[in-house]
Amino acid sequence: MVSFLTAFVRSSRIVGIVGTGLLTGQAFTLSYTVIPALVGPTITADRLALTWDKILHRADTFVVPCLLGSVAALLEAAYQAHVHETPAVTTFLGITPARQLVIAAITTFAVMPYTAIVVFPVMDRLSAIARNVEEKEMLGETPYVSEEVVQKDVQTWGKQTAFRGILFGTAFVLSLTA
Repeated sequence: MVSFLTAFVRSSRIVGIVGTGLLTGQAFTLSYTVIPALVGPTITADRLALTWDKILHRADTFVVPCLLGSVAALLEAAYQAHVHETPAVTTFLGITPARQLVIAAITTFAVMPYTAIVVFPVMDRLSAIARNVEEKEMLGETPYVSEEVVQKDVQTWGKQTAFRGILFGTAFVLSLTA
């Protein structure tokens, strides 16, 4: 049975559009709302490291499954578009909808190697600081954490997350206009 929504767009493309839209919103929310609220003189470096670590682990449970599901949905939508398209059909970019959906899937997946190569070193440093703070607090000691290092790393992570948001946003626009 065809619903009103799937009468115009295949369900796999809807999943790709919604997934990349959610990922875009999540990345920009972290970068431009959460991180600026945390970084500043109101929170100590040890609390900032622990709070960042909690935010990271909550985001991990959402981002990876949503990313992989979006890529799979976009590739399925590209296949369906390729099978059902006429040769004269092009998008506003002058390419076929199938190719535009493949580019959207590649752009979405490109976040994985970017994260592994560029973002993980910053995440590893901040996670190590957070683990050190937790260990020191369990032993009843006062942890020493460099304000400057933690603030700089959290701000860097925010900028890197904003770039990932740009990649997700590009995929969202490409899948929406295909």
